[in-house]
Amino acid sequence: MAGGDLYSALSGLNYSPTDNNWALGAQAVGAGLPTLYNPYQGAGTNFGIAFGGALLQGLLGFQARRQAAEDSIAANQLGLKLLQATTPEARLQIAASAPDVEMQSRLLGLNTQLQTQSQLTDQLINQEILKRKALADIGLAEERNKMNQLAEFELSDLGRKQAQRKLEDLIALEQAKRIPTSGIDPDVKKQDQQIARYAQMAGNIADRVEALNMSAPEFEIQRRIPGSEAELVYSLIQGNLANFARLGGNQSQISDVDRNDQFNSLFGPDVPGLGRVTGTTAIANRIREKIKMAPISSNFGAMTGPDESAAKIRNKELKEKLKRLEELAAQRK
Repeated sequence: MAGGDLYSALSGLNYSPTDNNWALGAQAVGAGLPTLYNPYQGAGTNFGIAFGGALLQGLLGFQARRQAAEDSIAANQLGLKLLQATTPEARLQIAASAPDVEMQSRLLGLNTQLQTQSQLTDQLINQEILKRKALADIGLAEERNKMNQLAEFELSDLGRKQAQRKLEDLIALEQAKRIPTSGIDPDVKKQDQQIARYAQMAGNIADRVEALNMSAPEFEIQRRIPGSEAELVYSLIQGNLANFARLGGNQSQISDVDRNDQFNSLFGPDVPGLGRVTGTTAIANRIREKIKMAPISSNFGAMTGPDESAAKIRNKELKEKLKRLEELAAQRK
């Protein structure tokens, strides 16, 4: 509904002094006075007629303005109730309670505009509901499609190879955390343990990056959407650039130059007009290369204690998953 229509209906509740009988009387007096003048009468008589007519006309005009103000107040009070009413029936009852036909007509005009506004509002609400439902259906379809793609990927040769690589990476990480029993310098031991922690952190990040399964353009778009998984992973990588540098053996103060070098080594060059052109799989592989190149001392003894038990459990779970994938792949052939 156009806002001007409602404004016009509300303005119509205000009465003009010319809308009542007092104004008609004042106009009649003003029109009849000239006919009462007679040049053959005395000047005093003509003056009395003019003065009396002006006085009467002013009095009638005052009463017209007073009546217009009273009618406007009464109409606006009913109009306010009309605006507050929640049903068409209630609005009609309010309009019918007006003291005269003229006021009823003005209130019915306002009621028509309010009814039109209510219908248009309902239409907009229904359109918004349908729009949100359609977006929700699209989101569910995309999520279902991603799950199907993930299932197909896990059953593919590449998926099984990645599962095998994760198993190998986990074994390598657990070996990197092994506590030497003898023959290693305490400072070297401490550094190895720190690098092992960075390696485990990097491995977890690599898994999250790889799980996105996005091409370079898709990742470049998705990472700019606040709250998206791509944006969270991108922030996680940026927040750990210093740890990636320490993973390479740099135990000194990490500078902005070091962080920038790590960023470029993961995301590749910034191509003008295209931005970073590296997909998530390539980024994950580059992180894993950093893990493999980590300077861990080779003078480790056997690993003992709770770490060994946890490693065996995780290794067993990955082996079982890899076995199930092999069986499912065989059934599909």
